[in-house]
Amino acid sequence: FIAPVEVMRDTVSNQLIALVWRDVEATSLKNLIFENGPFSLPLFLHVSRQISFALHLMHCEGVIHKDIKSANVVINPQTLHAFIIDLNSASYFREISSSPSLSLSHHNGNPMGGTVEYMSPEQTGKVDHPIDCRSDIYSTGMTFFELLVGFTPFHHFRSRTAIVYGHVAINVPPLDQLSTVSAALKIPPVICAILHKMIQKNPEDRYQSAFGVWKDLEQAHWFLLSSNIITS
Repeated sequence: FIAPVEVMRDTVSNQLIALVWRDVEATSLKNLIFENGPFSLPLFLHVSRQISFALHLMHCEGVIHKDIKSANVVINPQTLHAFIIDLNSASYFREISSSPSLSLSHHNGNPMGGTVEYMSPEQTGKVDHPIDCRSDIYSTGMTFFELLVGFTPFHHFRSRTAIVYGHVAINVPPLDQLSTVSAALKIPPVICAILHKMIQKNPEDRYQSAFGVWKDLEQAHWFLLSSNIITS
């Protein structure tokens, strides 16, 4: 992920004025989907492995991003290096566990920031589960779904309330069982299985770490290479 290169403070009060970020000459994954449609399988694997490992490093530092989405991941078109950006909603694990108010439902159903199309069931404030790194894994799964298909699972719902209901109550079938996308995109079952595990409603049923996601994507990459399904 991108870390600030400079912290600007007021010379008198020492209060924070701004963070200066490195310019990585990148565009968001959201823009790439809008311009080019769903990612090819090789590009998806290249980008998703970077995202999951960056998320692992972030979690190792005790940080939950809480707003993973395609607009918050940027990629340099020349190098294909991907970066997670926008830590405005981020929290340290200890801040969430030590502050009861952060686990209470806000009046708009969104106590923890984030973007409704990508947020985990527990982040909606409608289920009794703590928010931890597994919430980021769910949001990353929603992002991976969008990269592969071109839209998020509940994009067609017209209201925020309906989308929240989808996250809480509507199970998304594995991509290879969705007739609307599987025939056209030919997503390998091994990728569908990884994605399906990432977006389970119950955090206990998901991957328990971003490292686990990265490891399975690495193994899937080598399997698809050895099977000549992809060439890079």
